[in-house]
Amino acid sequence: MIEQFTIYFGKEEKERKTQTEYKGKKYIPESVILSFLDDYKLNIVIQFSSIHFMVKTTIKCLLEMPIINWSYNRPPDIQRCIEIGEHYLYEKTWPQDPFYLNYNNEKDQVFEIYDGSHRLKALQGLNLDPIYLEKEILINVRFNTQDADIIKAFTNLNKSIPVPNLYIHDAPREKKNLIEKIVNEWIVQYPSHFSSSVRPNIGNTNRDLFMNFIEQIYDKTLDQNEVKDRINDIHSWSKLHLPKKLSVPVLKKCQESGCYLFLNKFDVLVQYI
Repeated sequence: MIEQFTIYFGKEEKERKTQTEYKGKKYIPESVILSFLDDYKLNIVIQFSSIHFMVKTTIKCLLEMPIINWSYNRPPDIQRCIEIGEHYLYEKTWPQDPFYLNYNNEKDQVFEIYDGSHRLKALQGLNLDPIYLEKEILINVRFNTQDADIIKAFTNLNKSIPVPNLYIHDAPREKKNLIEKIVNEWIVQYPSHFSSSVRPNIGNTNRDLFMNFIEQIYDKTLDQNEVKDRINDIHSWSKLHLPKKLSVPVLKKCQESGCYLFLNKFDVLVQYI
């Protein structure tokens, strides 16, 4: 149902008047922000400041906005997107919580989403009828905002949900690319061992926990080309050192898939990095 993640969630946009006039500039004047909101059919519900608003719009307008994933944000977990999309479909509901966006005028003149990317991707993957597209949703949107302020807002929003360290700190792009590539390879190879749960059962993990584990290997490996080899070595160690209390169904699942890495806790495995 959900297609592969792409940079733009919405359709390609025609350039708007405000964009043309202030193209290439770091900020847009506060005096034109209200007109800018009108251009995107974003209706103010609460004005927190001259650059920060809670607005409402339709799902149709949301999907047509030029939105990219914020550079500090993790890519959407496709499994979670599928589950969210199926919930909307079968429960006949739509997003109730706000989407959090920051307008970046300097970088491609797009909205960066720093919370709500899974819900947005789920909506994109559904074949929505015209009536559903007119449902109203909320957007918390900022303009002319420093990265430090977005990081603070992002951290506050995710206090109850562990976020990979890779996206909290300004990690090099090369490091992010390698870790994301390795994690995706494991998800493709062992899909039944990846869960969307914050606390997966033994034998399973979730993408974010695994990403933190891979980063620890990356940071302790002198030659970054050997990261995959180190993971395979730890996997082999885990297969030879099974936990004492292990249920028959869990062991059978691992035997059938060939994946034993997640039988031991990551804090145990890191000792062998």
